[in-house]
Amino acid sequence: MRKLLTAGLTFLAMFFNLQAEDSCLNSAVSDSPSNSKKPQVAKQLATEMQQLFTLLKQQNKLFKPAPVMRRRYDIMNMVAKEVSPLLEVSETPFINKKHSKSESEVFPVLFLENNTILYIRIDGATDSAFKSLNKTIDCSKMEACILDLRKCSNGSAEAMLKILGMFINESNVVTLQRQQNLKFSMPKFVLVGPDTSGTGELLAASLRKARNVVMLGEPTGGHPFHYKQFQLKSGAYVNIPQLPECMKRIPHFPVKPEVLSSPQPQTAFKILKTTGKFRQDPSIAAAVDLYKALQVTRDI
Repeated sequence: MRKLLTAGLTFLAMFFNLQAEDSCLNSAVSDSPSNSKKPQVAKQLATEMQQLFTLLKQQNKLFKPAPVMRRRYDIMNMVAKEVSPLLEVSETPFINKKHSKSESEVFPVLFLENNTILYIRIDGATDSAFKSLNKTIDCSKMEACILDLRKCSNGSAEAMLKILGMFINESNVVTLQRQQNLKFSMPKFVLVGPDTSGTGELLAASLRKARNVVMLGEPTGGHPFHYKQFQLKSGAYVNIPQLPECMKRIPHFPVKPEVLSSPQPQTAFKILKTTGKFRQDPSIAAAVDLYKALQVTRDI
């Protein structure tokens, strides 16, 4: 709700800003009582939006209004579709969401369904997770892979790109250099939930657009970036996302899965390994059942 309100306020401010520019270029605004307040409001909003644009151009390399400033509807659409969903504006200071680093399980691997389905849980897109993934794993007998990102919230963009390169060759979300480390080329099922955030959310967004990938669970947390806070001249505060250098475009967050299933409870790896009862985990069970159903459909 707050994001929709923010988008609406930003769009409204854009409208008044551009109206003010038109008034300055074409004709003076009438001083009649009915219009006496409009120039003041438009001027104030125009000043605030200009400051916001300056901050955006400095902090967000994907925000490039210069080429489309001559066509006001283009920049309105650009701001509404690309920038507004990521901006946060408030009269009081914000508190950055801290991505949880506790209770992380680094690269637990489990073989399901007679060792035909590989289950991988990544709680952080880190170098240690990548190194574990890069160890020798015989994937030749694997028919499918389940990648569990339901608790993935921390890590670095560099490590995330390395991990991503093992699952897909290219991405329209981030700049992914082609590497010779594509390891998991089999059909993939990605598990996400409200606790998927940070670099884990960027990883999920990149996989979401890839082929032979099916996403299950619930929408992600919607907090993929760290925000830097600024105070406008009006006294309002604005949070501008700090995009990593690898960003190619701004995805629409949160990431929504194709198949809805309960991400909770997430069964601990130790329990899965010792008991093998993955059916207690709704998302894992749904992924396995979906894979079986797809296999039956393919064989018909």
